[in-house]
Amino acid sequence: MLARAKRCFLSNVQIHLFSMIKVILGSALLSLCARIQIPLTSVPMTLQTLGIFTLALFLGGRQACLATLFYLMQATLGLPVVTVGSCPLWFLGTTGGYLLAMPLAAYVIGVLAKKNPTSLVWTAFAIFCGQCIIFVSGYCFLLRFFGFEKALLVGILPFLPAAGLKLIIATFMKKGYLACLHTFSNRLQSKS
Repeated sequence: MLARAKRCFLSNVQIHLFSMIKVILGSALLSLCARIQIPLTSVPMTLQTLGIFTLALFLGGRQACLATLFYLMQATLGLPVVTVGSCPLWFLGTTGGYLLAMPLAAYVIGVLAKKNPTSLVWTAFAIFCGQCIIFVSGYCFLLRFFGFEKALLVGILPFLPAAGLKLIIATFMKKGYLACLHTFSNRLQSKS
């Protein structure tokens, strides 16, 4: 009885430790994605949304949300993880609305994608919903700095082609992952 409880405890510790490692690595991925940027006007174009999509599709909504929250916590502590460098008040800048929406977007994408994980159309729809959350929050936040029209011209329109491309890339990354997983499981079954 005691040995069984010990195995169960160790198993739970391993599961939680593995989850923590995935969250930490996920926040590191977001930090790297923030470093790859094309400076546009007031809002730079980065690969952060592709990072959000990837985390949500591969880790699931909960862990992707936690990784994003951990990333934003690091930014709030002043670590140089966001595009504006090491600024603890990142949420007051022009990119604040986009960043604040990322945990919710990650969660929504992960939850929706899990409902039908093998469907490319459903995966693309999940990513589209998450991207809309990020765009709406970013746009609303930009209204403080610009008017309605300029916020649209600065904060949404320049990003639409790249958003579509990121959606396609993330969707096909998931498709490739599922194909590899299927092939690997078939090989394991044929050997046994």
